[in-house]
Amino acid sequence: MLFDIDHFKKVNDELGHDVGDRVLSEFGHVLAGCARGTDIVARWGGEEFLVILTETDEAGAHAFGDRVRAALAAKRPLDERPVTCSGGIGVRKKEDAADALIKRADERLYEAKRGGRDRVI
Repeated sequence: MLFDIDHFKKVNDELGHDVGDRVLSEFGHVLAGCARGTDIVARWGGEEFLVILTETDEAGAHAFGDRVRAALAAKRPLDERPVTCSGGIGVRKKEDAADALIKRADERLYEAKRGGRDRVI
């Protein structure tokens, strides 16, 4: 899965990069807290994070994404301003190389963004 913090540029532009860094850190903690010991959570670049969910099907990935979204909403790293995220699921096919899987997740992430954000596709 790939996750992206919604409207993150606006956080940096309006509140400063120190606040943006705090939001990134809090989001990383949310992802790590939702992940299992066998999952891998990594910052992918900018405000994107990559999560490799081992032994997880598409329904499990959706459930994970919904837990992440709920945990981020509950964390409220900007106090009164909501912070949301979007996620894209790339389900591995037997013939997939890593780059094909990540590309598929990235396409779904941007589909979630175009669809209104704060969702997992």
